[in-house]
Amino acid sequence: MRLLHLLALLPAVTLAQEQVPLQEKINSWFEKVKGYIPTQQPSPVDAGAATVAAHRVHQLTTNNWQSMLSPSPDQPGPETWMVLVTGGNRTCQGRCGRLNAEFNKTAALLSVDKNAPKMGLINCDTHAVLCSTWMAGPPSLWYIQLPVYDAAAQSPASTDAYVKHLNLTTTTASGLVKFYKSEEWKELDRIDSVFHPFDGALAKYGLQVPLGYVLFAFSMVPSWSIMLGVSFFTRYFMNKRMGQQGNRGQQTPKSAGRGAANIPRGGAPAANEKL
Repeated sequence: MRLLHLLALLPAVTLAQEQVPLQEKINSWFEKVKGYIPTQQPSPVDAGAATVAAHRVHQLTTNNWQSMLSPSPDQPGPETWMVLVTGGNRTCQGRCGRLNAEFNKTAALLSVDKNAPKMGLINCDTHAVLCSTWMAGPPSLWYIQLPVYDAAAQSPASTDAYVKHLNLTTTTASGLVKFYKSEEWKELDRIDSVFHPFDGALAKYGLQVPLGYVLFAFSMVPSWSIMLGVSFFTRYFMNKRMGQQGNRGQQTPKSAGRGAANIPRGGAPAANEKL
C-alpha cells in the first residue's frame, strides 16, 4: 500500500520540479523588460541646455571651418571662439557624453552675456580629417581669438589659439564659465608652431589640409599591417646585405690565389729581375 501511495505522488513531484525552471525563465523575462523601462527621467536642465546649444553651438566640419573661423567685417573688435574637441566611441571611448552636456550648459549660461564668445564643436568621430588637420584630439577646449577684419591689410593679422585639456570627470559648466570670464585662458601656452591651423607655415603654404588627409589615411591603416610592412622592408635589406657579403667572401680566395701565383717559390730568379 505504501508503494502505491508513493507511486501516486510521483507525478506531483515531477510537476513541481518542472515548475522551477519555468519560474526562473519568467523572472529572467521580467529582468529583461525592466532593462527597457527608463528608471531615471531626463533632467529638464540638460534638455533646456541642449535646446540652447542647438542654436548657439556651431558644428565645425572640414568644409566650413575656414569660412566660419575668419575675421568678419561686421565684428568691430577681435572675435573669440570656444571650440570643444570631442568624440564618440572611437576617439573618446564613449566617455565624452558628460562633457558634451556640460558644454551645452556652458553655452546656455554664456548666452545671456553680451560679451559671450562664439561656440563651436568638433566631433573627431565624424570629422576625423579636421582633427588631424588641427592636430587636435578629445577632450580639449580651444580658445581662438580672431583678429579685426582689415580689407586694406596686405597680409592677415595673426590668430591667437590656446588649448586647454579637459578632465572628463571634474569639468563643470560653472568652471568653464569662470575660466572664460576671468580670462585665465589667455595665460595658457599660445600655439606657435608649424602646425598652427591658421598661422603655421603649413597653413600659409596650403599644406595643412592635405597633411590632415594624409594623417587620417595613416590612422585608418591597421597597426598590424604597418608592422608587417616594416618587417618585410627590413628583411629585404638584410637579405640583400648578406648576399653582398657572401659575394665578397667568394671573391677573396680567388684574388689571394692570383697573388700567390706571382710569388716565386725558389730556384733561379727570373731573367728580367734585378739582382
